[in-house]
Amino acid sequence: MKEVIQNLLKNRLEELLKDRVIETLPIEIRVDHSKDKTQGDFATNIAMVLSKQAKSSPRDLAAKIIEGMAQSDAVKKIEIAGPGFINFFLSADANFKIIEEILEAGSHFGLSKFGADTQHGGGHWWEKESACVVDTG
Repeated sequence: MKEVIQNLLKNRLEELLKDRVIETLPIEIRVDHSKDKTQGDFATNIAMVLSKQAKSSPRDLAAKIIEGMAQSDAVKKIEIAGPGFINFFLSADANFKIIEEILEAGSHFGLSKFGADTQHGGGHWWEKESACVVDTG
């Protein structure tokens, strides 16, 4: 779901770039799980990050971002909080989809495939050879 929200934000920011509200797109659009569920399921500080280049207050930029954002079945509600955080509340369907993904993945849910050696059959980090280069110069 995080990727869905990042894509919604990216698409909206591209529109704001075309409209010259912002000057450049950020390298990364950070979306985090909310610690307090009364503040949504996910949150971003992108309006605070881009407010200087937009020559706007973070809250005003956050309003521009959410005002023209595309709709998604995954997102039930979007609201602005504090100095310019944008909070995303997931729909019930989106939450059920996550449960389905967890059940399908079973004990593999949440495991990273980063570093897996698919060509040689290994997949565990402790099965990998490693090297350390130290400048003794």
